[in-house]
Amino acid sequence: MKLTLLVAAVALCLPAGGAWGQGTNPKAPALSLALQKGRDNAVKYCAACHLLPEPDLLTKTAWAHHVQPEMAKWLGIERVDYEGMQDGKLLQEAALFPNAPLLSEEEWFSIWDYYRALAPSRPVPPPAKPPVTVGSKQFRVKKLNPHESAPMTSMVKIDSAAKRIYFGDAFSGQLFALGAEGGLISRMRLKSGPVSLTVGDKGLIVTQIGRLFPSDAQEGVVEFIPKEGSESAAKVLASGLRRPVNTMVAHLNTDIREDLVVCSYGNRLGRFSWFEAKEDGGYDEHVLLERPGSIQAEVRDINGDGRQDIIVMTAQAREAIHVFLNMGRNEFKMETWLERPPSWGFVGFELVDFNKDGKTDSAGGQRRQRRLRAPDEGVSRCATLSQRRAEWFSRGDVLSDARRLQGDGARFRWRR
Repeated sequence: MKLTLLVAAVALCLPAGGAWGQGTNPKAPALSLALQKGRDNAVKYCAACHLLPEPDLLTKTAWAHHVQPEMAKWLGIERVDYEGMQDGKLLQEAALFPNAPLLSEEEWFSIWDYYRALAPSRPVPPPAKPPVTVGSKQFRVKKLNPHESAPMTSMVKIDSAAKRIYFGDAFSGQLFALGAEGGLISRMRLKSGPVSLTVGDKGLIVTQIGRLFPSDAQEGVVEFIPKEGSESAAKVLASGLRRPVNTMVAHLNTDIREDLVVCSYGNRLGRFSWFEAKEDGGYDEHVLLERPGSIQAEVRDINGDGRQDIIVMTAQAREAIHVFLNMGRNEFKMETWLERPPSWGFVGFELVDFNKDGKTDSAGGQRRQRRLRAPDEGVSRCATLSQRRAEWFSRGDVLSDARRLQGDGARFRWRR
């Protein structure tokens, strides 16, 4: 079966002159020898870690005061103050930053000058789009606040079969279950804020993030919580995770046990793994991607070989959608189907059949980068990926339920 991946992504950094969100400007004048040298060095050093960002993705101020000072640490130009940095000891032990410069001072300043010279002074106004409408004829707002502390909603899950709404609060570290009318059914205090939940026959599998705000502390867990009245006991299935944000339950090999696919987003450290369920009830971790930023995963048989493959969306400088093809015997082969520059910010996607052809499509969205204002912040584009070839064909607003998009890939409802 051929997978057609339809992605609606918020282009929080659409270029000033580019049409496709990559930051390229076909009308840009030829570069001087000095600026061409800076670009060549950017290709050599910046693109060694992530997709090369074009200068017009951000303003001069953003490059000079936010991005380049941060990049100086990753290239060994600036000394890293581990003592003054959050989780500094963990980062120092991981040897995340180089101890010596990876390039000469001349090469570094050529990159600096290249971005500073070609970046726009101000973001270009976004193209006109239909105004956002407020209100709905089908729904009315009902406030839900079953606890007294300040709300910090970290998760919402609708269990249609049981007619329940689960939502998590990261401030209090609680999981609430509400009935169809919004009445409180139960509450449960957890180890930390719940961010992902799977409803199973025997109970709930709840992902708890550890620390909600950026951190590399290994305090996240995935925990099984039995149904009310069950004789089973709660059990931690995976622990020591760096800010896990998403867990999928799936059969990834030939046994009958349910495995886990876990996105440990982290901050500067993190990983994407699957946990193999063992006969003794434990789990063995298999790391698929040793880097931070995995934010959501889905499991499907992409190529029709009878084995479950994994689709994962990554952020945190390496904005991409990767597919891990299940080769059998616990082996996976990674393919990159979509990649964007670091100034983008993916947040999620949804698998649906847009054109009702029996093939799986998806809709995805992006976040806004903190502090960095982009020319077309909050605007989406659609892309159809078939055999890893992308074609951008329409634009609109995203982060609404993908089922609203079926039959019309060009219009989206905006959600702020």
